[in-house]
Amino acid sequence: MAQPDGVWIVAGGVKQDALVAGDGDLTQIAGNQYNYQRKVMRADKLEVIARPEFVTPLRFDEASEALERYGVAVIRGEGGSGRRTAAVRLLHDALSSRSEPSLHPRELIDEWDRSVEGLPEHPNSLFLLDLGLDTFGLPERFGRELVSYGERLHDIGSRIVVIATPEQWRGCIDPTDKFTVDLERPPAKAVAIAHLEHRLRCGDRRNHLDAQELQGLLNEHVRPRMAVRVAEAIATADDRAENWLRDLVQRLSNWPDYLAEQFESEQELVQRVLMLAIAVRDGDRVENITSARDLLLEKLDAPYGAAKALVQPSLSGQLKAIDATYANGTASLTAGHPGRDQAVFNHVWLNYPEIRQTLLAWMGELAAPDGLATTNPERIAAMLVALAEELYDVSVIKSVVNHPNCRRLAEHVVVIGACHPVVGQGLRRTLRDWARSGSLHSQEAVLRACRGRFGTEYPDLTLTRIRWLLESSHLKIRAGAADLLRSIAGTHPEPRALLDKVKGQARRRMFAALITPGNNLEVLRALTADSDLLATEWRELFDDPALENEAVEAVLGWIRAHLHGAFDALEGLRIQAATLLRGNSTAAAVLVAGRVMHRTDGAEHELWLDLLRRRHHVVPAGV
Repeated sequence: MAQPDGVWIVAGGVKQDALVAGDGDLTQIAGNQYNYQRKVMRADKLEVIARPEFVTPLRFDEASEALERYGVAVIRGEGGSGRRTAAVRLLHDALSSRSEPSLHPRELIDEWDRSVEGLPEHPNSLFLLDLGLDTFGLPERFGRELVSYGERLHDIGSRIVVIATPEQWRGCIDPTDKFTVDLERPPAKAVAIAHLEHRLRCGDRRNHLDAQELQGLLNEHVRPRMAVRVAEAIATADDRAENWLRDLVQRLSNWPDYLAEQFESEQELVQRVLMLAIAVRDGDRVENITSARDLLLEKLDAPYGAAKALVQPSLSGQLKAIDATYANGTASLTAGHPGRDQAVFNHVWLNYPEIRQTLLAWMGELAAPDGLATTNPERIAAMLVALAEELYDVSVIKSVVNHPNCRRLAEHVVVIGACHPVVGQGLRRTLRDWARSGSLHSQEAVLRACRGRFGTEYPDLTLTRIRWLLESSHLKIRAGAADLLRSIAGTHPEPRALLDKVKGQARRRMFAALITPGNNLEVLRALTADSDLLATEWRELFDDPALENEAVEAVLGWIRAHLHGAFDALEGLRIQAATLLRGNSTAAAVLVAGRVMHRTDGAEHELWLDLLRRRHHVVPAGV
């Protein structure tokens, strides 16, 4: 049976005028404030959460009662404790008793100012405010205002669940104590059993969970995510292989025996640095790995010269000592031991904090455009994101983004991590900040993110970044943003609807980008189908002195497209000519018309002049 839809997921918020349908909506409220909603779970996802693999945590009923009584419930806990899963289940349970038809569950994401005043107030709606993992603390005032906000929601049949860490909520606990619940983690073993039986359909393997070797992975301190990983590993394991359970535990535990062997006794620096170089460049050719090793030794003030090399074991001996495989000129820590590269990297980062800045400088140099030619910066970035996920700590990402020598590496970290469920929220804000910066490299990174997975998963949030890129001082960025906007419009069911998502000069910039002929002529046809709308948009563009050049380029593009036979732009050109000089034309419009005249010659010049004459019988003064 299909589940009802209508949960609104809120990650920060500014007030909305109305609910919307479709895959997302972006509305400029005032100035540079944006409101963005993204569908995060469709009805089938809600149905999955309602299935028996959901294990009810302790105090869940308290949170449910608070939500119903006060209109708001705050789930407080550390990242990875199952907070979000429980919160969504709370909303699902609240929704299941409702009969009103509503929209698909949605997420509201924006550049939130962390004030209750900005949160939406729609009747008969359900909201989730997820504060993520950032280490900010909300003031007591927020808590007091949330009490009143919850009362207002309750009166209009709406509810909100807030997810926060103890650090974030410390200042708000007094006024919100009556509806704040420290939701305890569900028992790890129960979570593993539920997933094996109901999601993975491997209930016949649940007896493996009783094995003594697995108890360390299923105790009361284990996050639900680890319990799910255990269930998935048990479901796919070949339980007939020798030592399969031991190997499974080692892999899920990040290879503790290997790390103990390598790090709990004194070891030659060269050998240990070699192991770290292989971890970062696993599977690469040995000459590239040793180059990375030598670079790190240099940064540690222990250069590896020829004399030192002669007193060391041979390379094959060094590889054997760290249990690395050597085949076809490449070296690896992970052959037969998946995840061991990440385990080594995480171990060094956690246990040697005094060299973290050196490691960042090293990785930043490896990932730099003029670094080692075969370095894969995406691999290093992915390892840093995985480390942050493992620790549920965004400070790892911040240390990369803020490091002066990690510019290119930071760009890859942000692009890869922007959609990540653990670290993505902060990185999406970083993309916003970079889009607004004047840095060419940072804005190029934003373009890459918008063209990739971020643009696919957050199509409307991408528009806020494009809006800033269209104002870049770099022609390359403006052109790339315009091309990307036209590409988005080309797959949008109603390209004209994109213009309704922003207001003011941002709208005019987007119109200029969309109306300039590109590869997708269907977009232009859709945009020019309504002549009144087109005339209005053109007039606003022409009347904006700051966008004079964009207006000229757009008109020139249409003239050239028509003369080259790309599509029949003549009617659109007539509308433009009429709009440009209709009635009491502004000085800006006359200037645009004149600049078009001066930028054309031959057939282009004659076509534009003819259009103006047809409309005005004579070319207006000033043109």
